Amino acid sequence: MPLFFDPPRVHFDGHCELQDASALWQFLRATPAAEVDLECCEGMHAALFQVLAVLRPRIVAPPIDPRLGSLIEQVTGSAP
Repeated sequence: MPLFFDPPRVHFDGHCELQDASALWQFLRATPAAEVDLECCEGMHAALFQVLAVLRPRIVAPPIDPRLGSLIEQVTGSAP
């Protein structure tokens, strides 16, 4: 599974797919102080990006891809 939940943190690994969006949404809604680690994220489905954009969690590690990192920072307002 590309998402690994280690409360209060969620780790993205590899390319995260559509089927992970619901679990991410539920985790972030249930964990107000949630942190997101994108260090190993190589890409994500637009649905996951939308969850991050709406809930704006704290990003503790940016993705390797600087373009993806820039987009995430712009929509969440959170930079590590």
